[in-house]
Amino acid sequence: IRESFPGHALLGEESVPPGVDAAMEALSLIDDEFIWIVDPIDGTTNFVSGLPLCAISIAVAQDGERHCAVVYDPFRDELFSAVRGEGAFLNGEPIRASGVVALREAVLCACSPHSERSVGPALRSITELMPRARSIRILGSGVLNFAWVACGRLGAYWEPELAPWDSAAGTLLVEEAGGTVSNLAGEAYALQTIDVLACAAGIHGELIEAFERCVATGRDTVTPEPLDDEACEEGDDPVLLLAARVAAAKAAKARAAARANQGSSIPVDKRWGGLFR
Repeated sequence: IRESFPGHALLGEESVPPGVDAAMEALSLIDDEFIWIVDPIDGTTNFVSGLPLCAISIAVAQDGERHCAVVYDPFRDELFSAVRGEGAFLNGEPIRASGVVALREAVLCACSPHSERSVGPALRSITELMPRARSIRILGSGVLNFAWVACGRLGAYWEPELAPWDSAAGTLLVEEAGGTVSNLAGEAYALQTIDVLACAAGIHGELIEAFERCVATGRDTVTPEPLDDEACEEGDDPVLLLAARVAAAKAAKARAAARANQGSSIPVDKRWGGLFR
């Protein structure tokens, strides 16, 4: 890429400090017209453990808009590709997202995040959707999850916390295959989106409503302490106490967002896989 496109920037996981916030900081520092977003092995834990569920992901964006995407699964020799406005393909053959229109008919793919801010919404959303969906799986490779939504193997995949190299290529595959991509509150996806939902168009509304019901439309800012009998004084309504804590968490989340907008000093490694011209 550097030899063929010396004027393009490159963003990769291996050269950015850990964490999605560092990833977004690195993305914000790029002002080049073209950027290649690369994850050489998505599903690293699967790979190390000998589980054949990992993939290579490459996306190309121009002025912040994704235009090309390639995802390769070496274990099944499956190459997923898409160009904006030209459809999505698997080994050269057109693919389409599932036509499922009800959650009870859909096989969903959930997430297994490590961040404390994401564990809560992840577990709440799984609890909310488990009795409503046909089935829920956790596969360990976000890139493959997107590709499998694009070709109809999965009805949906959601995650409260993803870096750009996790979502850039896969989300374009889903869009070009006729699926729907948004954040967990139903707002349009962009490279800066952290919480991501990709799904069959027919169940998008149901999923967004489910995330709203269980307060899983984004990462938690604070973790409410568990309610127990001793924590509630006589006459207190546990439901009202929980609602108050949720409201406090939302307020803290808004304050954190305001602080984030004031700038960051997260260092960015500009060696291989980082940012270079």
